[in-house]
Amino acid sequence: MGCGFSGSIILSEALETIGKYAISGGYFSGSLTIPNSVTEMGHNAFSYCQYLTGTLTLSSSLSTIDGSAFYNTHFTGTLSIPNSVKSIGGRAFCLNNFSELVLGDSLVTIVDAAFENCNNLTGTLRLPSSVTQIGSWAFCHTSFN
Repeated sequence: MGCGFSGSIILSEALETIGKYAISGGYFSGSLTIPNSVTEMGHNAFSYCQYLTGTLTLSSSLSTIDGSAFYNTHFTGTLSIPNSVKSIGGRAFCLNNFSELVLGDSLVTIVDAAFENCNNLTGTLRLPSSVTQIGSWAFCHTSFN
């Protein structure tokens, strides 16, 4: 927590769990790839990593993205939620700079404010037929058509 450096984060392929606040408040630039070995990610795992300007690639083994996991990280590019993800927690991606959102076909729940203030999200929002719950303000202050 609170570390600062320039460059991307490279995580071990042996990593299975990223705990609460693991890298929260880190000040670094670059991209982040969550290896496919990661199945769990805690609340606020990467929150407030404000200088992340690269891309985010998520593990294809995640089933849940906990609340505020990537809150206020400022990632850019396309955010692709893997097909393995069934639930996106509250404010999980709030205050990011993604330009496109692709939701996986197994997604069931999008909790309150999950993508709030992602102002650069434009185009068409496609919700998979598996989605049965969308929380309050889930897409508040986005720019979808």
